[in-house]
Amino acid sequence: MAETLADAGFIVAAINLVPGAAHFAFLAPCSAPLKQDAAEFCVDAKGFDRVAVHKQLNERALEFFEAHVR
Repeated sequence: MAETLADAGFIVAAINLVPGAAHFAFLAPCSAPLKQDAAEFCVDAKGFDRVAVHKQLNERALEFFEAHVR
């Protein structure tokens, strides 16, 4: 896929896998009301730290944009 994106003119810095991440892990960490009303969006695999993963994703996205978008 990275080659396809690069061939289409997109900047491809890296593709990263996030161990233990399921589909909903990429939604923002859940608030208390959301945990109560829609718990299925808030349950992660044992040992997966959604807050830490999002902190790292945010930092890496910022690094990417600072390096490639001016």
